[in-house]
Amino acid sequence: MRVVMMVSLMLLLIASSARAGVKSDYFSGFDKYAEVIAQPGFPKVAIGFNANLNMYTAAVPIFESLGFEEPPEDFGTITEPPEQITSMSQFGEVFQYAFENGVALERQIGNPYLCNLIKGDIELKKHYLGPGGNALMMAHNFHFEGSQLLFGFTPGPVLHKELEKAGLKIPLHKNQKNEDSFHFVLEYRKGDKWGELTAPRSNRVIVHCDRLNSKLLDQDYFAATIDREQTKGSPFDLVILSGLNLLEKEVATYRRSKLEDLRVKLINKVQAATPIHVELSSFSDDEFLEDIAFEILTRVNSIGLNEMELAHLYIALDPLDETEEELEEVRQKMMNPKVDYAMEVLGAVMNTIKSHKHGVHNLGRIHLHTLNFHIVALSGDGGWANGDASAAMGSLISSVKACNYRGDPVSLEVDFTLPLVEDLDLWGEKARPTLGEWPFKNGIPVVTSIYKGALYPKPDITYYVSPVLVCKNPKQTAGLGDAISSVALTHSTFEYTVPVEKKKNRAVEL
Repeated sequence: MRVVMMVSLMLLLIASSARAGVKSDYFSGFDKYAEVIAQPGFPKVAIGFNANLNMYTAAVPIFESLGFEEPPEDFGTITEPPEQITSMSQFGEVFQYAFENGVALERQIGNPYLCNLIKGDIELKKHYLGPGGNALMMAHNFHFEGSQLLFGFTPGPVLHKELEKAGLKIPLHKNQKNEDSFHFVLEYRKGDKWGELTAPRSNRVIVHCDRLNSKLLDQDYFAATIDREQTKGSPFDLVILSGLNLLEKEVATYRRSKLEDLRVKLINKVQAATPIHVELSSFSDDEFLEDIAFEILTRVNSIGLNEMELAHLYIALDPLDETEEELEEVRQKMMNPKVDYAMEVLGAVMNTIKSHKHGVHNLGRIHLHTLNFHIVALSGDGGWANGDASAAMGSLISSVKACNYRGDPVSLEVDFTLPLVEDLDLWGEKARPTLGEWPFKNGIPVVTSIYKGALYPKPDITYYVSPVLVCKNPKQTAGLGDAISSVALTHSTFEYTVPVEKKKNRAVEL
């Protein structure tokens, strides 16, 4: 049944894209991968840690009603947004930075009064509620792929009822919350006006006062269940960790204890044959992100992130010991990155993390999803395969989700806006390719490149690049990354092999 539904979706996409003016053979190769999801790529998946209710609304009317008819003059040019929101002016600065640059941001509000004020204002305007949280959104996608799931989170009462209506039943346990966590998703569209500013791209700002998910209360239950299943001889096929950014505003001692528990009680106990994927979110504290990089990311197999999260991870790692000005240049370039530059940064991050590897898990995969393109980077020793299918299907689902595609050709009006390539000659000439000029590998719109850049010495990374058809009138901006990552993982394969040195040692012992 799943194959038939997928093929039908592909045929609808091909037909409607032709009517909407999109070159139809862009989609012609996707049906090759329909059979991949006949069975879930990872039948048994454990996912933690965050679940919440999202309140979606248009951003500009909210700020106008809160007294910001336009960006205040005293704001000037915002070169770096506040790390945390404690005042109305900081709220405005965060939004101005995101709106002016067309980037996605997420910030915690440290002022309960301000949080209630924003929530009350949203309730008076056109808005809608939906499930949110990286873990919950990824679980939702794996559920409909047919995977058996362990939930490392417990939703509040309203969210729990809504999920049950949708067929997603989450067992309750002692950490059941008696209230719901709300995240406010303030969306803006390309061309929206705020005073004299015009949004260059469609995106969103997420703010919240979430102190329930930030405690990671389900962590011990999650780790114990994974260990128990593994001991019984029924290990999970994939473990996904997300929501770690919510720890950011906890006190330093609590953050350290949670990261240590995560490392000792969970990651170190997961068998080598079970890959661990970490889905990153928006961080504002580079020092905390550095802690996560060296304590957690050096012990996992896969990472998913967007362009700004990759920029912050690069800055936190600082692989070339650069000056503040040089690191700021990296951040600026990654706001709307070129393909070749994104490869440079990905390679530097992957090799820096791999050089500090701990334990039995080895980072071999990073999935970067941007507005205009996706890159799945696989290292030769990581055990991952199907990078082309992973990149292609992740790209496709981002267009389908953003457009809220339902078979109506108008809903799939898209732009092909791949940024110019600066130094990497992928297409035979240094110019932006049109959709018709994009090279196809076996009918799949993916470019494969083994590219050795200036930032890192090792060429043993293969990059699978797929363009994104950007929805002209997006219906959704939040939660896309989680759908992208889960679908891309579903179309990946992982096979653990015993490292060569261990095989040699074993032979000696015999």
